[in-house]
Amino acid sequence: MKLLKDQVESLRYVNHLWPIVILRMYVSYFLFSSHYEMLSNNFREQPKLSALIDEHLYGSNAPEWIQSFFVNYVQENWVFSSSLMINLEWLLGFLFLVGFLNRPGAVVGMIYLYTVSFILSPVDAACALSIGVILFVLLLFGSGRVGGLDYFFYKRKRGLLW
Repeated sequence: MKLLKDQVESLRYVNHLWPIVILRMYVSYFLFSSHYEMLSNNFREQPKLSALIDEHLYGSNAPEWIQSFFVNYVQENWVFSSSLMINLEWLLGFLFLVGFLNRPGAVVGMIYLYTVSFILSPVDAACALSIGVILFVLLLFGSGRVGGLDYFFYKRKRGLLW
């Protein structure tokens, strides 16, 4: 009951930031739809991640350390890496949906989208980088404080985490 009261209070005091809630929901929708697309395309059972690396990595302007990371680790362990990608997208989508730990989630999401953008097609990479810009905006404003669970914790203990 206290949590619901805090949600109403967060909307009352910071309701001028409602566009941030819309951006947060859009990022959540983007991550959930990408998660569903990976599950429906058997991304975990077939070596599609290795095929993406072979197809797009060498044509991109990826730094040497990212190329060696994808070739030496991700391509050799594609089952674990694809499972990690699928689960990370679901977790980040859920965190943005409920508004919990949005600043750390935004940092992890920006790093994830930056590294993955090198193995995507140019159109998908541009979309991923634009979502990364939205994540940066969510990081700056502390998007979980507006209609999210972060307001409950921010009210009790202020800090950069919330």
